[in-house]
Amino acid sequence: MFGENIKKGEPMKLRLSVFVIAFAAILTTNMASATIEGSTYEERHQALIEKSIYEKCGVAGQLSQVSSLSTEIQIDQGITDISFVTEIRVRSRIDQNIFEEFNFTVNSFYSDAYDHESKNWGAYHVESVSSYDRTCSQ
Repeated sequence: MFGENIKKGEPMKLRLSVFVIAFAAILTTNMASATIEGSTYEERHQALIEKSIYEKCGVAGQLSQVSSLSTEIQIDQGITDISFVTEIRVRSRIDQNIFEEFNFTVNSFYSDAYDHESKNWGAYHVESVSSYDRTCSQ
């Protein structure tokens, strides 16, 4: 009735295909959310920091957060913005097994306003990226 048209071995192929698709989906999800190693920042904040380092300094690679300092700024009756100073280390591959490391200081800002791009409350902005290892444009 139900298994009449299935050849021997096909259920195993189907299970293997489902496993491969599920594994690929999990791997892709984990890679997308692992922007900055060791960071507790919101994903869109991490993505903005990574994008700013690449655009202003021309460096891409494996990012890790060395340290961070956040300062709350009371604006008005319950409205709080946050200023962030974040130390980021980028490990960039320059050849097969040769890496360079660069250190960056990223000054970013969280504003208690509506972010039209993410359609969410709270907008992030990177004010500056600086490095003593690399020249960055502002």
